[in-house]
Amino acid sequence: MIKIQRNDVEFDASGDWRAVAAVGMSTLEAASRDGTPMDFDDAIYTDPRLKDYLWGSQHYKCCYCEKPVGVKFQHVEHFRPKARARRSKVITTEGYWWLAYDVSNLLLSCPECNNYKRDWFPLEENSPSVAPGEDPLSVGELPTLIDPLREDPENHLMFVELPSGQWRIAGRTQRGWTTIDTLHLDSDALDKQRQSVGRGASRRRRTTLDGPEDVEPDVHFANLVRSALRATSVNP
Repeated sequence: MIKIQRNDVEFDASGDWRAVAAVGMSTLEAASRDGTPMDFDDAIYTDPRLKDYLWGSQHYKCCYCEKPVGVKFQHVEHFRPKARARRSKVITTEGYWWLAYDVSNLLLSCPECNNYKRDWFPLEENSPSVAPGEDPLSVGELPTLIDPLREDPENHLMFVELPSGQWRIAGRTQRGWTTIDTLHLDSDALDKQRQSVGRGASRRRRTTLDGPEDVEPDVHFANLVRSALRATSVNP
């Protein structure tokens, strides 16, 4: 996982997608006032304009595992879940429905990561609560999962080299480990896909003077490559 750099203000300059999303939000607001079930419009999420924007901003990779997947197979992911939020195995609260069509809460993830995360969204023990309509960031909400849009995941996640020469994901912080466990970022399937990238990163470390800052964000498993180069770089 690496930080996603994008400017959501520039998305949908014509306003067409945002106009449709605004209608969808009005429907949700009415349901909240009336106490009726929320009806989320899936067509807003499958709109090619939105998916192409998210996909390109993520360098055509899953926002969490960095696995390259074609856009039609990716899922639009709500970092803060829209319908309900599971805080623990026994506690579930109302979701962040008011962020359902907020681009700043949307990412594109592979099916595996999306299925693991779903509506799981635990908070730190001292996190303030958020009322409907409030901006979680302005309130200071503290999720235990890493948000690749608003923080640098590489402050929390890294790769370590095993005696076998393979690279294995690890947490720099407790939030890093929680994110790994929640999204299964240490799965055998992902490890197999990372092997060739890890070998190439090891060769690059031995044969060049490249540092982590020389790794472009569109590189497959960029965090792994940066970790390999950071191991010997004088400018970590």
